[in-house]
Amino acid sequence: MMTQLRQRMLEELQRRNYSAGTIRLYLLHVAAFAQHFHRPPDQLGAEEIRQYQLFLIQEKKRAWSTYNQIVCALRFFYAKTLKHPFLLPDIPFPHSGANCQDNRGGHGRYGDKVLLSRGRRTGPPRGGRLLGTTCLCPTCRRTRWLPHA
Repeated sequence: MMTQLRQRMLEELQRRNYSAGTIRLYLLHVAAFAQHFHRPPDQLGAEEIRQYQLFLIQEKKRAWSTYNQIVCALRFFYAKTLKHPFLLPDIPFPHSGANCQDNRGGHGRYGDKVLLSRGRRTGPPRGGRLLGTTCLCPTCRRTRWLPHA
């Protein structure tokens, strides 16, 4: 038997054409969040979200990709299912690195890797042959344009 809240979240995910795998995982993550506090997720707020995020990082030691997926599921639930977008600042995306803007130092698991690609669609500033470097940190994704040798 599916609760009314779970059914509403399922319908919102389907309306937005999320894949079957994403739907399954988002529902699973929100259910795990509720089970952690032994209360329905619509009765949990910013403080419980903060505690759960710390639990995932400090105790469960979730990988950043898993943690990011859980954050996305919670953000979807509160913003789209419950229509509480004011809680979004309390559900921050993970940021695994420091000083990503100039690609120096502490990127956690990402090291100092950058993704090199030619400018497409909008292209590089003022034309020319340049390469865009994009930080691989999942939250930053900043692009800098460098001369192509």
